Amino acid sequence: MRTRTVTVLSLCAMLIGAVTIGLYAQNRGPKQPPKPVPQPIRQKVKKQEGVSQTTRIQIDLFDLTCTTDQLVKLDADQIGADRASGAEVIERLGKFGDVKHVVRVDNVVDLTDEFNITHGKRRPVVKDITISKLGKATPSVNYEEVGFIADFDGRWRTCDTGPRVDIECNIELSGVEESGIEATMGVNLPAFTQFSFEQKMSLADGAPVLVLSNDSPIKKDDKFVTHVTVVRLVLTKLPD
Repeated sequence: MRTRTVTVLSLCAMLIGAVTIGLYAQNRGPKQPPKPVPQPIRQKVKKQEGVSQTTRIQIDLFDLTCTTDQLVKLDADQIGADRASGAEVIERLGKFGDVKHVVRVDNVVDLTDEFNITHGKRRPVVKDITISKLGKATPSVNYEEVGFIADFDGRWRTCDTGPRVDIECNIELSGVEESGIEATMGVNLPAFTQFSFEQKMSLADGAPVLVLSNDSPIKKDDKFVTHVTVVRLVLTKLPD
């Protein structure tokens, strides 16, 4: 029976758009409206009798702002060397620019169960402002759903070097920020940010994988600046 594990966490800040340690690289394409965050489902379980694969899933997401000159020096292998912890990753990234730790997931699940943990947020966005004859401004506001979704489907197996997990991993991140484009007086158009990473992977037990992706650079103060999304992913097999 095919089962899935989904871990979801939201965020409302400027979020960014993958390269895996020595494995993957991907630049974010044109920005699209974010996918809606699913409504909370407290528990839905489909369990295989007599089978258990207790797993600790850890996800850390960092937001790095740096110049393009610093970006070319950013080495994923060096940042993630020696199975770097989340604290070590943020310290090493700090040498390249301004870094923030924006998402933290640490959850113990059974890969033979199916369940959802959802933390969604609807962020208000000003769409328009109506000015009355008396000069009173009335904003028109829409609420946009933003969030972080991590979707896993996998199984552990035993090999000569120890346990490995073969998984299909889908990570999506969406947010709303100011675009800096003014539609009318006092009304700025919103910008929707989205990061998406989908990959089949075989991971060693407890070995971190680093995923990096950067935005298109923009000119600021005579320098080209870009935002980099850095995701640290670890799956650890626990005793049944």
